[in-house]
Amino acid sequence: MPRGGQGGPGDRQKPAAAGLDGGTVRNQVPAVKAAVEHGRNPDTSIGMHEAQIEMLFVDPARFGQGIGTALVDHAREQHAKLTVDVNEQNPRAHEFYRRYGFEDVGRSETDSAGRPFPLVHMALRH
Repeated sequence: MPRGGQGGPGDRQKPAAAGLDGGTVRNQVPAVKAAVEHGRNPDTSIGMHEAQIEMLFVDPARFGQGIGTALVDHAREQHAKLTVDVNEQNPRAHEFYRRYGFEDVGRSETDSAGRPFPLVHMALRH
């Protein structure tokens, strides 16, 4: 999945791997480490490639319960200098990362697959 584009960080869509356990997701996407919150629930997870948050999914029924923050906290424990690309058309995700402490550091007109989904590049302030 593209970084922060359709199905990327903060987007609240089910991942392409919905219904698969975390181990299967890691086998299907070897470059992404997936941490699945509360066991094997792929609707609440974070995917990382090194210090880049590649995907963040939280079940909409669990919004506002601190789960997204806890997942980013977990990523921050692994990498002090986190980055994320957020689909510009997802203001809720953009605001989530801003509240967490990320700042805008750039913008692209297209997503990583070249599709016309502008991305906002963000980095965690220190």
